[in-house]
Amino acid sequence: MTRAFVRNPKILDGRWTVDGTSIAVAQIRADLERMSRADVMRCYRFMELTEAEIDRVAAFPFEPIRDLTLTSTFTSVTVNCLCGEDTPVVIMETKHVAQCICGRDWNLTATVLIVPATDRDETRA
Repeated sequence: MTRAFVRNPKILDGRWTVDGTSIAVAQIRADLERMSRADVMRCYRFMELTEAEIDRVAAFPFEPIRDLTLTSTFTSVTVNCLCGEDTPVVIMETKHVAQCICGRDWNLTATVLIVPATDRDETRA
């Protein structure tokens, strides 16, 4: 009997997991993309993952369950100042002032746009 795939906000922040485990369906899928099926079965032997569950992971549709958002923990850039000095900066907010050793201040604003990519199958060809 195959186990259900479930979401529980207390386990892996609500990511899809195999019921009764804390193994993310997405992690198993990623392993299937980079390893042989036999290697995946060996890796997940401890949780008694079945062939049928592997088939279900491979076919899992990952339907939308929330609105698309983007979270940036930090952004790293280097300001190549007019004076010739390079100032590495870690931006932890959307606006930041970078101060070069030469005395120039540079106002930085971080903006990230989310743009849908083309179909994965087309980009892999």
